Order: sequence, then C-alpha cells, then structure tokens
Amino acid sequence: MKFLLRFCATVLLTVFLLVVVGCQNDKVIKAKDENIETMEAVLQHTFNGPTEEYLEEIEKEDDFASFNKYLEGLYEADFADRNAYEEFVNYYGATLMNEALRHDYTLTITNIDYEQTSSDEIIYNFSLELQYQKNGANESEQGTVTGQANLNADHKIEDMVLQLGDFWSKLGE
Repeated sequence: MKFLLRFCATVLLTVFLLVVVGCQNDKVIKAKDENIETMEAVLQHTFNGPTEEYLEEIEKEDDFASFNKYLEGLYEADFADRNAYEEFVNYYGATLMNEALRHDYTLTITNIDYEQTSSDEIIYNFSLELQYQKNGANESEQGTVTGQANLNADHKIEDMVLQLGDFWSKLGE
C-alpha cells in the first residue's frame, strides 16, 4: 500500500511539474511571437514601398502636420515612448523611404530572420533580405539590412538600430 501511495504521489507530482513547465514555455513562446510581431510591423512599414498612401502624403508638400500624423499612425503604437518613436522615425522611418523615392526605387522585403540574444534584456538581432528595383527597370537587385531591437515587457520597442551599410550606398548609385 505504501508503495502504491508513493507511486501515485510521484506520478501526480511529475504531471503537475510538466503542466507548470508547459505553461511557462507557452508564455515564453507567446511573448516571443508578440515581440516579433512588433518588430515585423515596423520593418514592413519601413522597407516596403513607397506605398500609394505614402506617395499621397508626401505630395502634400506644405502639410507637415498631416505627414507627421501619417507617420504616427504607422509607427508610434509599436514604440515604448515618444522619444523612442521620434528617434526611429527621424533616423530611419521617413528618411529611408524618402531616399528610395528620391532615387526612384521601390523596396520590398523578401525575408526577415529574427534571433533573440542571450541577454537578460529583451534584445533581438534581425536580418532582412530586401529587393529593390529602379522604377521602370525590368530587373531588381537584392540587398541585406541587419539590425537590433530592444523591447520592453509590454512588447514595445525601446530602441531599434539598422545597419544599412552597403544597401544605403547602392540606392544612391
């Protein structure tokens, strides 16, 4: 009888531990997915276009308030605070698409890979493959952009850095 009680207690404890560990893993996977969704939204807006909506907004030459509202709608909800949002938009958000527009290119993301670092903070490295095509050209070219994003527990970006390197210089050619 003692043996049967110990056996049942061991089985119940094992099942309990498996359920607890499984639930914890589900929470980690869900958090990771939400982090990737946030980064993906920002990268898609930054590197796909210019879209018709972007072109309409940029054509309103003297209406900076409207353009700023447009950018806020694209990006602000994905950033931890106003400062993080403004830093990203000033360095990359509007600048990159304006550069593509100035050189008459259309940009399209073909793939993004994410890898969470082993840091205690929520930091991801990412690499995206980018197709860029001169408007009116038959052929497109491929480039790679790498970067890093720091996120908070609410899955909002605190800082995002893009290493444009060779890609940036190719657009100017």
